[in-house]
Amino acid sequence: AAGAAAAAADPKAAAAAAAVAAAAAAEAAGAKKADFEAGIKAYGARQFSAAVQAFDAIANGPFPKEEKKKAATFAAAVKKAESAWNEAQGAAGNPKKAALAWKAMREADGNVNGAHKSYCTEQLIKAYVAAAKTARAAGNCQEAVEQAEEANNYTATGSHPDTKAIIDGCKADGKKLLDQAEAALAA
Repeated sequence: AAGAAAAAADPKAAAAAAAVAAAAAAEAAGAKKADFEAGIKAYGARQFSAAVQAFDAIANGPFPKEEKKKAATFAAAVKKAESAWNEAQGAAGNPKKAALAWKAMREADGNVNGAHKSYCTEQLIKAYVAAAKTARAAGNCQEAVEQAEEANNYTATGSHPDTKAIIDGCKADGKKLLDQAEAALAA
């Protein structure tokens, strides 16, 4: 009240008080931006827990509704990304399971900022190629071709040297079987 009375008496004091309030508001806005950046930075470094903490702090803090909603969305996406990441790491011996996990990680990553997209895509292709090789070794050419084509879906060019070899090999196997069947029928 004394400040208000002084401000009424002194327009310069009122202007100074307004400037201080504006500076405080600008500082609060800067802090909000820094929190988002901290979350994004932590996510980029695969410090998933720290990223979730940063986004949760915004989601539950004294920030505008849109900022809180965006932060909550980011926190949820980071949790999904972390879960998929851990699943992918644990599925190294099971290429089909690993491929599904990398696919989920890639999707969740897209809902944050795409920082890990190229790495996830690379791992996804590797997992599909491994699944195709495993299927081919087991004599299941249909499965091998399906997995190889899945890998191709994530390549920039729509093909990959390993998948081409698998698909061509399966075609050759199929032709060999067909030739054997025709020979058997002719006999």
